[in-house]
Amino acid sequence: MPLNLIWQLNGKTIRDGSTDGSLIHPINFPGVTGDIQTVTLQTSAQTDQTFASLTGLQLYLQGDPDQLNTILNIWPAYGNASNPPRTDLNGGLEISFDGGATFHRFGFCPLCQARLGDPADPSTWLTIPAMAISPSDGDGVLGAFSTASMLLRYRIPPQADQFEIFNVRLEAAFDVI
Repeated sequence: MPLNLIWQLNGKTIRDGSTDGSLIHPINFPGVTGDIQTVTLQTSAQTDQTFASLTGLQLYLQGDPDQLNTILNIWPAYGNASNPPRTDLNGGLEISFDGGATFHRFGFCPLCQARLGDPADPSTWLTIPAMAISPSDGDGVLGAFSTASMLLRYRIPPQADQFEIFNVRLEAAFDVI
């Protein structure tokens, strides 16, 4: 039996081996930071009565190429054209692994000064840190009885002119042991 990932959004299962779902965020207006959404990730090991664990657990974005371009390249860089750069004009999809104390932005992340979450470039994928996994065996390790918890939010740039529902989702890459 294959191991499945179980994604939950605000306590409701949105995707597992037999259910498809999407990560829907409330509608926002330009210049607004969206509501924080709680996302958890577990394996089906407990249900399947196995002890399979995941290693090298990393997150990246997947979805419509034009919408990915907006979230990974356009929104995070709006304020970079100003002299001096105005980071308050930037936006995108942000993730927190520490309960909301810090958020990392997909695309270019000013906090970590790196590019994050590009599906075409595995070197940009985010390893889920041990602080987000309970109980934890280390960074990127999700045990059979562990849960990874993270927070997501959209930060819509003030000058955004894309008014649509984004077909963009979190995906996970990992090895099973």
